[in-house]
Amino acid sequence: MIGKNSIFILVGFLIFLITLIMLLILCSFLFRSILTTQPWIITLVRILHDILLRIVFIPVVSICITMFDCYDIIEINEAGEEIITRVWRAASDNVCMSNIYQIVGLILAVFALIVLIVYCGILDLLIFNFNSKNGGLFSCPDGFFNFIQHIFITSLVFILRYIYPWEFWRAFLSIGDSIILCTYIAYKQPYYTLKSNFMAQIPWIIFGSVLQLSLQWYHMECTYSLVNE
Repeated sequence: MIGKNSIFILVGFLIFLITLIMLLILCSFLFRSILTTQPWIITLVRILHDILLRIVFIPVVSICITMFDCYDIIEINEAGEEIITRVWRAASDNVCMSNIYQIVGLILAVFALIVLIVYCGILDLLIFNFNSKNGGLFSCPDGFFNFIQHIFITSLVFILRYIYPWEFWRAFLSIGDSIILCTYIAYKQPYYTLKSNFMAQIPWIIFGSVLQLSLQWYHMECTYSLVNE
């Protein structure tokens, strides 16, 4: 049911994102006036920004993938011939890209992904680079690391959703992302404090460890199958 209604969730997200961008533009032009008269607007923008990047980011990327996620159904007719039908995963009764509903959803999904990546890039690479705050937890001199984290998170959602049938490559590529980010943190030390650099690696270490167990389980299943044969 959620899959069929994904387009409405996507439209709601685009409205939310466009509203947030308009508020950011408004705050950038009228910052001094808003700060002295209506400071709650700046607080609201910060809350909405945190909701976007910390809560909504991964579900929205997953919904965007749903718009073009199709799979094959193989049927055998009376003559013994295989008939392959490619259907939409969100609605298995619809042939892939044959419904205007899915085509419109695909256009909105591509637009939403582009706007989301551009939004993260502008805030991380341009605005955050001028942030002089230091000494606080997870504070860093520039936003490059935050940007590559968003890129890697997006790639992980694609890996876990789009190559779902291939367990080995799904786990292998996901572990690779975790290793790359942990190595980058250890080498570059993007945060001001050692505590922040260490804590930033913990989620990726846990994520990579869980996927490594999945990869080991897949290897055991393959070995068990070969032994039985």
